Amino acid sequence: MPLQVEDTVSSNGGGFSPRIRLVDTVLVVLGTMVTITGILALVHLMEVRTTTADVRDQYEECIAAATDLMEASDYLTSQARLYVSTGDMSYMERYLDELLNERRRDHAVATLKREATNGNAATELEEALKNSNTLAERELYAMRLMAEAQGGGDIPETVQRVELSKHDTRRSPEQQRDQAREMVLGYEYDDLKSLIIEDVDDCTSALVDHLKGARATSFAVEKQMQVVLMTVLLTDIALLGIATIANGLLVMRPIHSIEHSIRENEPLSEQGAKEIRNLAKAYNRLYAENLRRTMLLRHQAETDPLTGLLNRGSFDRVLLHHGKDIALLIVDVDRFKSINDANGHEVGDEALRKVGASLAQHFRNTDYVCRIGGDEFAVILTEMTHEMRSVVGRKIDGIAADLADTSDDLPLVTLSIGIAFSATLPEGENVYHAADKALYEAKHNGRDQYVFFEGA
Repeated sequence: MPLQVEDTVSSNGGGFSPRIRLVDTVLVVLGTMVTITGILALVHLMEVRTTTADVRDQYEECIAAATDLMEASDYLTSQARLYVSTGDMSYMERYLDELLNERRRDHAVATLKREATNGNAATELEEALKNSNTLAERELYAMRLMAEAQGGGDIPETVQRVELSKHDTRRSPEQQRDQAREMVLGYEYDDLKSLIIEDVDDCTSALVDHLKGARATSFAVEKQMQVVLMTVLLTDIALLGIATIANGLLVMRPIHSIEHSIRENEPLSEQGAKEIRNLAKAYNRLYAENLRRTMLLRHQAETDPLTGLLNRGSFDRVLLHHGKDIALLIVDVDRFKSINDANGHEVGDEALRKVGASLAQHFRNTDYVCRIGGDEFAVILTEMTHEMRSVVGRKIDGIAADLADTSDDLPLVTLSIGIAFSATLPEGENVYHAADKALYEAKHNGRDQYVFFEGA
């Protein structure tokens, strides 16, 4: 089934959305209608507003830099994960091109360092940079492990310079692959990634606070002008009221909403001035694309690429959370090595796909069909009791009939299956170990059969 991403980004602003420049122009025109003193006061007020606009521009530049930083980090993550998952050197090359040549992450950090004069913002930025560098070192180490597992060969110097620990150099190639994947696909990696996002968000929040301070200074100057220009007090108050309402409705309230949405990792509400609406629309397009890429990577991390079934990591997680009233089947393809040796690996792969498809077809949507090893499968049947063993037997008979049909020019495949029900296990017995014992008995009895664990 193809991976789909729901459209979670919608326009919910609606209503009137003038350009903030137009609002400012109208206020200036109105200001020219007051006394000369009032005009001079408005000129000074516009200078203050220009300063505030500069601060706002700096804020928008920092938001763009923060976005670039996370996009570059996500890109490096995706290329590192794709390389350790597939071994395709092109992903390593793209990773190094981004890290060493494009350097979007470095440029974004330079922008944030230039603008982050606030102490809190600088501290959060330094923490984000430190964690990002740690993440890059982890990714390079994982790629070095994967390259070693593939026999070394002609790999880029940057990766070649990464020194593996003595423990990792003594691992088997398969263990090195598993270790590499764990380093970039495991929970520890995701936690470190989350820390970077949190630090960047905190840095952005500190910069927003700085913008609020600049706005507060602007209002203080406006009050001083009111004291000086007593003769035009009523006009100034009216203009200030208009400016406050316009900026509050069209700028400040949308900015507060943007700040909250970014902190909560939600799509932006398209409201306020036209410029801010356009910014929100652009951000939401990037948000939707990032969500799609995140779901795609999660899908790739949870499924077996050959059969499309759940992989071993997913099996372990499901088994951990469904330990009550389940039946567990451990399925082994009989003499699979002989099939490979006699017919070639391509035919062997097709045979494994046939087994996986038959298992998925005969079990329910609420069951979990997994490939947990080279020629080993597992099925977790939910809401199953020992009294339903005949149902399980009929499903296995149907699978055996599918595999016995060789009209697809694939060799005959038989299965040895061990079955255990969690509800009837002796105290201290693990359902996986019980099913594995039953599988061993099926193999010992001559293969091509299924055996229920009886507690012996």
